[in-house]
Amino acid sequence: MGPLAPGDHPDYHRLFNRAPWSPWKLGRIIARRIIDLVPPEELVIVPMDDTVLERKGKKVYGKGRHRDAKRSSQSHTVHVYGVKVVVLSVAVKLPFCRRPWALPVLEALYRPEELNKAEGRRHKTPAQIAKGLMAQLMHWFPERKFVFVGDGGFNSHEPAKFAHRHRRRCALCSMRMRLCTNRRRTEARGGRA
Repeated sequence: MGPLAPGDHPDYHRLFNRAPWSPWKLGRIIARRIIDLVPPEELVIVPMDDTVLERKGKKVYGKGRHRDAKRSSQSHTVHVYGVKVVVLSVAVKLPFCRRPWALPVLEALYRPEELNKAEGRRHKTPAQIAKGLMAQLMHWFPERKFVFVGDGGFNSHEPAKFAHRHRRRCALCSMRMRLCTNRRRTEARGGRA
């Protein structure tokens, strides 16, 4: 940020590390500003994804071993150590761009199962975390209708049930929706159950 952010680099790290502030309040302010860019009669398109930030230090909270989607293929899996973050964005059309931009409004840390067990927390998958973020966004903006869009990692039953329960205000679009039972899977392939 250069001249727009004078001071030492560690000062900015301390803001997020030690200063008392609420990421939820900040998220709500940012979400309000961004959602105001979407005309009231239009659906709010909300892309969601998880990303791994590579961090290796002993003091990195929430660090785990995660599959790297960019470097992995169907036949070869690459794992990296770091923190996984689930992010919800809002797609907006900006006057100086041809295509919409996905601007992040909410994020939450995915904690590995071992960490949750050690801290006595209930483990949540990235899809369950996304469902919580979806609910928060809908709670903040009861007058708006949403379309949540995610990759195959968000096609689990919990986000689908949530979207169905709130179908008047939201829809869920996800790739690779899996069939529920082996029988249905076999029938879909043209075989016998």
